[in-house]
Amino acid sequence: MDALTTASENALMGALLGTSYAATPPLMCALVTEMGTDAMPGTEVTGGGYARMALDPTAVSDGYVFNSSAVTFSAMPTCTVVGMEIWDSASHRLWHGRIPTTPLSDQEALTFPTGSIMVHLGGLPDPRTVTVSTHTLDDLQTWGGTVALGRTFKIIRVECSHPCRVRVYSTLAQQSADYNRPIGTLPAGDHGLIFEYVADATHLSADLSPQAEGSNLEQSSVPDIATYIQNRSGGNVDVSVTFTYLKLEV
Repeated sequence: MDALTTASENALMGALLGTSYAATPPLMCALVTEMGTDAMPGTEVTGGGYARMALDPTAVSDGYVFNSSAVTFSAMPTCTVVGMEIWDSASHRLWHGRIPTTPLSDQEALTFPTGSIMVHLGGLPDPRTVTVSTHTLDDLQTWGGTVALGRTFKIIRVECSHPCRVRVYSTLAQQSADYNRPIGTLPAGDHGLIFEYVADATHLSADLSPQAEGSNLEQSSVPDIATYIQNRSGGNVDVSVTFTYLKLEV
């Protein structure tokens, strides 16, 4: 998340001008059912076994900090979580950001795996790349798996090692339901298709316009995104696909 609160912005501006400032550890993660603003907190979850959970941050790397261990909210009440806020232990709200909308049942747990909470000081995230490689596929055989793009992301470029068909989905169920759809047939209903690209021998890569933005909409959202890769090379090959993307929410 990159949305600093107004108080954090003021404190950091003061620090740049020579006023000392430090958050009071430990940092705590709070979940909200309605988003706040830079100036005002959101509506925090209440009830059940909900409590704020400690964030153990990594060292700063390239301007980013991540959670160094999983953060689990146990025994949640029935609610729909839409965002997270990070507070220090002196009740200063530091960051806030949206997460994929997550409906929860009574007593259900919500876990954010290691590295899935990202904070920085604002501005646009830098483009990243991730490569997914299949095992050896027969011609027209399809590999199904996931690619680590983040909970919310924007794909800006795709590069393929061989002619192939690439599809990216919001959920595993939507991925499975779309398995047999022929090329050229539009998906129907609540299809969850975020991105599809058919690469041939002369078009193995593309800069996307419009760019493909999506989220993992599983109930317990994780940064691994359901993906199909179909070999269309005419032979038996390992297919590699490299995504250039912006990680908007980890």
